[in-house]
Amino acid sequence: MTSVLVAYAAAPGSVKASSWSDGFVRAVSLLAPEIESEWCNLEDPDDERHFRSKLRECDVLLTKSNWGWIVDRYVRRNTLLSRTPRTIMVSGIAPPQPWWRTKFYDVIFYQTEWYRRFLPDDRLLVHAYGTNTSFLYPRNQPGDFEWDWLCVGNIRAPKRPDMLLGKSGRRLAIGDLKQSDPALIQRLRDDGVVVRDYVPLEQLRELYWSARRVYVPARLDGGGERQIMEAVACGAEVVIEQDNPKLAEVLASTSKWTEQYFADQLRFGLLKACGRT
Repeated sequence: MTSVLVAYAAAPGSVKASSWSDGFVRAVSLLAPEIESEWCNLEDPDDERHFRSKLRECDVLLTKSNWGWIVDRYVRRNTLLSRTPRTIMVSGIAPPQPWWRTKFYDVIFYQTEWYRRFLPDDRLLVHAYGTNTSFLYPRNQPGDFEWDWLCVGNIRAPKRPDMLLGKSGRRLAIGDLKQSDPALIQRLRDDGVVVRDYVPLEQLRELYWSARRVYVPARLDGGGERQIMEAVACGAEVVIEQDNPKLAEVLASTSKWTEQYFADQLRFGLLKACGRT
């Protein structure tokens, strides 16, 4: 059996650390029993302390990170002399700066074809994305909508939640308030938008069910891909802005970017990295 060490970061005590169950987590779980996974939260001192020993025991490393973020920086410092193959699941859309950052990894997993242009041709590039449909699916029976507009994601300028301002109907914005802009939160509340803290995926599913439409107005640098796939999986209508070709690609592709597709793509790249395919 092939073993993979998944390096990620989540603040201890956060929702993500205790009940992270998005498409990435689901896809990795679907690799068993062919590929066994060990998870290492690099913001948890206990996990971080054992990183090197776990690295020696695994066949391939899977880094979940933006370029230059906590996990990427840590992995670069602590695996430079290791012979363990290294792969990265790139989060976000920031291009690798400088370009030679990409040379560190044997395989690069990327989320959209729109992002592919920023990656080099001399690495193995594998598209891998999908959502967790074991948690996310349409509600069994139609019902009344509690919200006319639902906006999900940290309340910061790149997400453009301010585009909820002035819209008619009942509006709800959900995001991690500790990582949100207090002034923007107040602007939304002053306009009658209900603002709530981030909730686990099971509760978020019910909010998707309760929304007439899910609004994803993010800029190119504002994410939104995951919210689109989650909302579509829950049977919700999704509205995006026309100036974001990346989100238009995601919206058009959700039917084929399933959790099984995500898992199959990860399997291909991970086995390729360690020479087992």
